[in-house]
Amino acid sequence: MVERVLRGPKAMRFAFIDAYRGPLSRSRLRALFEVSDRGMRAWRQRPPSRRRREDMVPLAHIREQRRLSLGSCGRPRMTAELKDLGLAVGECRVGRLMKGEALIRHWSEDNAERDSRGDTNGH
Repeated sequence: MVERVLRGPKAMRFAFIDAYRGPLSRSRLRALFEVSDRGMRAWRQRPPSRRRREDMVPLAHIREQRRLSLGSCGRPRMTAELKDLGLAVGECRVGRLMKGEALIRHWSEDNAERDSRGDTNGH
């Protein structure tokens, strides 16, 4: 996780530092992640990007549809549901939003979990 954050964009590093609740101080984390205090303050004050603002509407619908389906709605079905509601979305966007909200798991995570149980036939 930390390696992914280190290689990621500065916004990812800022978000990690902001959410971190561990023994290291914020100044130590900023030094480790090679970001400045000034950059951190600017990141906090920056308004959400256009993409983030545009994603808020479909994301609210995704959360609601997920609640209504009792968590059984995957990306293709969710995309169809959102299109039925009149939203212009594609499967990639819906997948990105659902993955960002931890509403879907990546295929390899499912297989790793299945392999750890010793289940080879998917049941």
